[in-house]
Order: sequence, then structure tokens, then C-alpha cells
Amino acid sequence: MNLATAMAEIYPIDENRMYASGTSNGGHMSLRLAIEAGETFAAIAPVVAAMPKNSKCSQPDTQVALMLLSGTNDAILPYDGGQMPGGRGEVLSAVDTITFWKNLNQNTSTASVENLLDINTLDASTVIRSSYSGETRIQDVVLITMNGAGHTEPSIAEQFSRVFEAIVGRQNHDVEMAELVWEFFKDKTR
Repeated sequence: MNLATAMAEIYPIDENRMYASGTSNGGHMSLRLAIEAGETFAAIAPVVAAMPKNSKCSQPDTQVALMLLSGTNDAILPYDGGQMPGGRGEVLSAVDTITFWKNLNQNTSTASVENLLDINTLDASTVIRSSYSGETRIQDVVLITMNGAGHTEPSIAEQFSRVFEAIVGRQNHDVEMAELVWEFFKDKTR
């Protein structure tokens, strides 16, 4: 029995509407959950995470809707893929991660690209949403590219200090991560 099943036995959870999201290592965890227990999750939203280049996980065989949020100036998890610092492994690029999930989800659509409103020009970052709508909601794949942002969750209300930004990179202040993720999750069912 997995944790999701155990929680559904205790709490009034709709087992057709289970989701996973996380930032950095938590984002990698949400990817692994979708890969190894895809039948449990309707959608995932990894933030500043990507598919590993050489994974020891089993090959996924279940469609799971995916929204990926990734910063183009992320020094910890390179947007264009490659080696992560500190010998933490090698990752696929954000675009290759999206391609992986499109293929898994049998999603053959082309991107609908939207430049989101740049409401905070002082953050030197903008957001582009590239949406690949599937024939069913479970096949949807979305890439949120945070141009100029680092290894950070975007937020209007919760802004990192300049000291923290010196470590993780610039934070985007044009969108709320939680709102983007919920907007993506809310119509996904297994």
C-alpha cells in the first residue's frame, strides 16, 4: 500500500483527483511519483526540477498531466540541461522534459504560447506559458518558462530577500506559483 492509498482510507479524498507538486528536490519527487505510481496521480507540477538524464526509475507507462515551472537563469538546475553542481547528477533540459511527457502522454499538439503580463518590471524576469492541450485533460502538458529567473518559485506576495536571491538567483514577481498550479490541477481527473 502506498501513502496516497493509505491517506484515502483515513480521509475523504477523491482518489481520482490526486496531485503532486514540489520545488527543487520536491519537484524531482513529484516526477518520480508520476513515473513509479502514475496510476495514482492525475497531474503533477514540478517547480525548478527536470527529468534526470540517467534514471534508475522504472520506465513510466501511465499518462499523467504535467506542468513544469523552470527558470532560464537557474544555476542549480540548468534550464538547458546538463550537470547539476555538487555532483548531484545530470538532468534533461526543460524542453526535453516537456518532450518526454508529451510522448508519454501521447500528446501530439503544438504549443499555444502566451506571454503573461509583466506586472513587476523591477524583477527583470518575464513568464511565458507554452501549453500543449491533449485530447483528454490527463494528456495536457504545460511549460512555464521564467525568463531571467533562477532556482526560485515565482510569487507576487512572497518575495525573497536580496541575500537569498544572491544564492538561488532572481525571483519572478509576475505570477503566483500556487495559483498557476491550482489552475492547472483543478480540471484534472484520473
